[in-house]
Amino acid sequence: MRAPERGDLLCGVTMGAPHFSALQANGQWRGFFVDMCRALAAAALGDPNAVIFHEVDGVSRFSLLQSGGVDVVMSNVTWTLGRERDYGVNFPAIYLYDGQAAAARAAKGWRKLEQAEGAVICVGPNTTSHLNLLDWARVRGLHFNVVTLRRQSILNGLMEGRCDLTTDDRFSLAGNLNALSAQSGAYVIFDNIFSREPLSPMVRQDDPQWARVVRAVVHALMLAEEYGVTKSNVAERLQQAQVGEERRLLGLEGDVGAGLGLHPQWAARVIAAVGNYGEIFERHLGRESALALSRGHNALWRDGGLLYPIAFR
Repeated sequence: MRAPERGDLLCGVTMGAPHFSALQANGQWRGFFVDMCRALAAAALGDPNAVIFHEVDGVSRFSLLQSGGVDVVMSNVTWTLGRERDYGVNFPAIYLYDGQAAAARAAKGWRKLEQAEGAVICVGPNTTSHLNLLDWARVRGLHFNVVTLRRQSILNGLMEGRCDLTTDDRFSLAGNLNALSAQSGAYVIFDNIFSREPLSPMVRQDDPQWARVVRAVVHALMLAEEYGVTKSNVAERLQQAQVGEERRLLGLEGDVGAGLGLHPQWAARVIAAVGNYGEIFERHLGRESALALSRGHNALWRDGGLLYPIAFR
């Protein structure tokens, strides 16, 4: 694990993505992926602020990770078998379940993608979004003028009319178009969902212990929500926790931390820094955000979602 040796975490995050990873006017980073970086730093380094953020896009996220320029990529990168094979990367744990959709200006009058046949669709290069769109259109015998552009060029193209539509993961679309609507009018995200997008942190395959640490952090956030351990009550739970698994999560018994090379109370530090998974989601994507998105698949298993923490033993 290189980050503990250096004393800082080099974290690759999506370029200027509202609600996910955006640099604020006050010089502070904010967003879902940002909090995931801070959670990892709290666990591995004991300091959630010991993070150096590097902006990545659909192309540079792989090369920067492979070269050692970052320790981990926290972005809307989809876990695929091909990426593991071709790029020598691992995806330790799914932290967002998403699906791909398309969007256009409300003024176009389109409400589903089939109505926009022949239109110009702008999509990011080297993304599953591009490949999924081609598959979806081919099966239905539809033709679109597909143009690959970097994220900011897509947003500019939508505002200037060079792009009729765009397609991306629904969460990313919601964040980008929420910001764009204030400048150029309302946008509509179509109901068509034409892919599964399991999003995960991404690490190199040459350090399995580091991958285990990243996996443990993601699942600790989920387990904390399951036991009701929050940013505001974690200090109290450290004194009062009775259930064995909650005590192991908080480092009050067992040796989970030692097996990962971490401080016994690493998870308590994570929760004290960023809260549990539910708090992170609601703060940036859910009820406390301008997006007000529902949890959907990103709820705990007991609440009808797909979040199912591993056993802490």
